Amino acid sequence: MSQEDLCKYWAGGFNFDRAHLTRNKVITQTYKLLMHFTQTRKNFRVGCYLMYNSVSRFYNLSQLIPSFDTFADVAENDKKVLKDSYPGFIKDIIGPTFQEQVEKVWRLKYPICFEFTSKTFLGEVFGYDFKSALTLEISPEKIIKLEGGSLGSFCLTTESFLMEIAYGNQILVK
Repeated sequence: MSQEDLCKYWAGGFNFDRAHLTRNKVITQTYKLLMHFTQTRKNFRVGCYLMYNSVSRFYNLSQLIPSFDTFADVAENDKKVLKDSYPGFIKDIIGPTFQEQVEKVWRLKYPICFEFTSKTFLGEVFGYDFKSALTLEISPEKIIKLEGGSLGSFCLTTESFLMEIAYGNQILVK
């Protein structure tokens, strides 16, 4: 989707909370909003740190969730995608596989990270370095409410903090 289409999609306003009839709707819509928000702004990113070949790497949610409708179906109905490939005692030794970590993200059992770095001219030209970024870890089960009027102006409430974004680039964390 283009930036204009994304802005039109969220322009009507939205209000999701835990009381919604569809289970985990507030969480899936939060993921969708954060993915769309970071697509339109280069100095923000949202994703997860996953282990791959014994190294922790950041993966954007858009990489981990190529089909949002399938993701929402798995997350809202708590479906299991992969069958267990190793017995429990082997997982204790080698840890979860990469695919199992991705499934935990899809089943909303893995925290996501929302990262922000200052906007600069060089960052816009060459790309942003997120080594010294402000990082908010968002546990899916702690998301309480998502409300706002547009893609550039919304408020995310969790059990731990409240994050308000205004004018597309002003962040307030309480």
